[in-house]
Amino acid sequence: MTDEIHNASNEGQVKGQRKQENLRAVQDGMDLSWVMGDPRGRRFVWRLIGFCGIHQDSFSTNALTMANAEGRRKVGLFLEVEILTACPGSFLAMQAEAQKENNA
Repeated sequence: MTDEIHNASNEGQVKGQRKQENLRAVQDGMDLSWVMGDPRGRRFVWRLIGFCGIHQDSFSTNALTMANAEGRRKVGLFLEVEILTACPGSFLAMQAEAQKENNA
């Protein structure tokens, strides 16, 4: 860990930080595409999204129960957006595979 101080008025530092963030975003997308590129990864992600309850109402008269459900839902929505951004075709394949498995 460096003790370097970042200066928002320093164009070089700002450009370097943006470049680093862009590279990280590309790597994250590639990692997710790798997971979604295998049926085992898609099955796991489908179960995870289901657990998160993104298509369920998180309302509860108990505030802590509702906060827990909304937290899970937020993680699921984040994952859905990440997949749709990185590899939308894999998301559609995952849905089709899950539907086929449910109808079997």
